Amino acid sequence: MKKYLILLASAMLAWSCGDDKNVDEPQKPEPPVTEASISLSATEYAFAAAGGTSDEITVTSSGAWELIGDDKVFEPSAKSGENGDKVTFTVGVNPQSEERTETFQFLCDGEIAELTLTQSGGDELTIETREYAAPVKGGSIYVEVKASGAFEYTVEEGADWLTKPTAASAAAATPERAELVAAANDTGKARQAMVTFTLGELSVPVVVTQAQNDVLKVAEGTDVTYNVGKPAETITFAFEANFKPAVAASADWITVGEPVAASADEGVVAYTLSIEVAANDGEPREGKVTIAHPENAELNLEVTIKQEGEEPLPEGAVRIPDANFRAKLLALGYIESADSEVCKVLDDGTTIPMMNVSSCQIADLTGIEVFTNITTLNVSSNPLARLDLSKNPNITNLSVNNVPNLTYVDLGEMNLSWFDPRNLQSKLLTVISRGNVKELETNGAMTEIDLSQCYNITTVKLNGCSSLTGTVDLRNCAAIKNLGLNLCSQLEKVILPKSVEGLVNISGTYNENLEITYE
Repeated sequence: MKKYLILLASAMLAWSCGDDKNVDEPQKPEPPVTEASISLSATEYAFAAAGGTSDEITVTSSGAWELIGDDKVFEPSAKSGENGDKVTFTVGVNPQSEERTETFQFLCDGEIAELTLTQSGGDELTIETREYAAPVKGGSIYVEVKASGAFEYTVEEGADWLTKPTAASAAAATPERAELVAAANDTGKARQAMVTFTLGELSVPVVVTQAQNDVLKVAEGTDVTYNVGKPAETITFAFEANFKPAVAASADWITVGEPVAASADEGVVAYTLSIEVAANDGEPREGKVTIAHPENAELNLEVTIKQEGEEPLPEGAVRIPDANFRAKLLALGYIESADSEVCKVLDDGTTIPMMNVSSCQIADLTGIEVFTNITTLNVSSNPLARLDLSKNPNITNLSVNNVPNLTYVDLGEMNLSWFDPRNLQSKLLTVISRGNVKELETNGAMTEIDLSQCYNITTVKLNGCSSLTGTVDLRNCAAIKNLGLNLCSQLEKVILPKSVEGLVNISGTYNENLEITYE
C-alpha cells in the first residue's frame, strides 16, 4: 500500500509539472568574467655607458598590449604584442657623463606595467662646430671642445699642411679648445683635411678647409719690359695663374689677344698672351698691358712696351721720307733743303694754294700734311699706293690720273665735286670720306672695293670693273642717289641703306643674278 501511494504521488507531480505553463525554464549559465592584467618579467634594467642590448623582457597579459615611451635613446625591438611575447631594448654609447633614464609603459585594456631603463654616464665628447676654414695665408684655428676628460686629436694622413702646434705655441690651447696650425696655401687649389677627436670609445670628426690662393705671376725667364723697334712686332708674354685674368692695353697701337692656357688642369696653369705692337711712324712711345685679377689689384701684372720712333722734329720742320717728293718740293721752293728726311718748310710752302707733283716717281706723300692751305693738288702719274689727305681739308680739286698702284685713299673732311681714280691695277681699293664727295668714279682690275666709310657720297660709278666679285657694301652711304654698275659682270651683291629703298637710280650692264638688298 505504501509503495502504491508513492507511485501515485510521483505521477501526480509529473502531470502537474507538464501542464503548468507558468513555471520558468532553467537559464543558461553566464561565461566567467576575466579581469584585465599585465605584468613584466623585469621592471627595470640598467645599461653600461658603452650601451648594448638588454636581456629579454617577457610580457604576461590578458590580451594584446602596446608600448608607450620615448624611443629616441632606448630602442625597443617591438611596440606591440600578445601574451607571452618578449621585448629587448638597444641603446648606443652614452656621450655624456650624466646618467640617463627612461620609463616605458606596457598597456593592456587600461592596465599598465612600467619598465624603467637607465644607462650610466660615460665619457663626454661634444663639438658643436664640425667645419672650420683655415686662412689662405696660414695661421692657427681653434676647435671648441666639451669633454669629460683629456681628449686626443689627429690629422688625417697626407694632409701635411695642417698640423698640431709645437710645444712652444701649444699654450694657446686649453682643456676647452684644441689648436690646429695651417700652412699658407701656395698650391693654387682649395684643400681639405679631416681631424678626428677621441676620448675613450668616443670619436668626433671635424673638417678643416682652406680656400685656394689666387696666383698670378710672371713665368720664369719672362721679361715685363720690352723695347721694340719701329716696325710692327708681336710679343709673346708668358705668365702663370690659377684663374683666367682680364687683359687690357693702355694705347690703341697695342692689341692683346685672349690668354691661352697650356693645359686644362686645375691649380696654377701656364698661360701665353699675344701682344701685337703696330708700326710706329711717329715719335717714340710707351704703353702698358695690364693682366688683372677681378678683385685683388695687388696681384695685377703690368707689361711695359717701349717702342722706338722718330725724334721730335725741330719747329717748322716736317719729315719727308720720299727723296723724289723732297726734290720736287725743293724745286718748287717750298722747303729749304732736300738733303735729309727732316726738312724745314719755307714760308711760301705754308701759304701756297696749289701743288702739282705729277710725274715725279713719288711713292710716298708723307709730309704733305703740313701744307694745309692747298686747295688744288695734282698727284697724277706717280707710283703711289697710299694717299692720306686727312690733314688737308681745304682741297677742293684733286687729280689722281694714272696712279695704278693706288689701294688706299683717305679724303678726310674735304669737299670734292668728284673723285675719279682710273685704270687701277691693285686688287683692293679702300676710299674713306667724312666730308662731302659728290661723285666717285673708278675702274680697273680690283676684285674688291671698300666704300663703307664714304658717308655723304651721292653718286658711285663702277665702270668696267669686270673683275669685281663678292659684295659692295654701301649701307653707310645714306645720301646715295645714283649707282652705276656698267660691265660689273661678276659682282654678286650690293647692300644699300634701308632709308633709300626705291630712291636710288641703278644703271649699267651687270650680272643678271646680282642681288640688291637694303639694310
